[in-house]
Amino acid sequence: MGNIYVPVIFFVTGITATLVLSLLLRGTVKQGSMIHEQRPRRGGEKAQIKQEEAEKTAKVDAEESGACRILSLLQNKGRLIDFFQEDITPYSDAQIGSAIRYIHEDCRNALDEYITFAPVMKEKEEQKVVISEGFDPSEIRLTGNITGEPPFEGSLQHSGWKITKIRLPSLPKGQTHTVIAPAEVEVGQIEEK
Repeated sequence: MGNIYVPVIFFVTGITATLVLSLLLRGTVKQGSMIHEQRPRRGGEKAQIKQEEAEKTAKVDAEESGACRILSLLQNKGRLIDFFQEDITPYSDAQIGSAIRYIHEDCRNALDEYITFAPVMKEKEEQKVVISEGFDPSEIRLTGNITGEPPFEGSLQHSGWKITKIRLPSLPKGQTHTVIAPAEVEVGQIEEK
């Protein structure tokens, strides 16, 4: 019976991490697009092209930096990347389940500390809902038998999640944003083997 839960736990953990990262990436894209709103007033077409290229670069850097900082937090607080990078085939289901409990708790605490989530829809799952014309497809994904035009009536399968606030710590001065977790070296006496 315990063997059934392990794939489910991996699936849920993977989906959760994917959802969180995609939502955070979406948020950092919005933040990155606000970095350079001002266009050059003089200098002609070449200056405008250079400005647009700089804006694109800043937007990509902001996206990458935000995503990398989230991964860094999940690694530093919950050792999530270590877990995903480790070959778990030699471990028993009980050992994996035990490890997941701590990783889940630590990663959840890290997310709670830096990110505020809210459900996209307030209704309870399995409750009947009506989706009106003009709904935001980034907030609501329709599944099932979709024919015609809105309004659509259906059963809420998942209330969704959105980020209402992000409080990421600043990147330490001089640190490259792509370093998720620095290598650790204990300095001291080295034993020769």
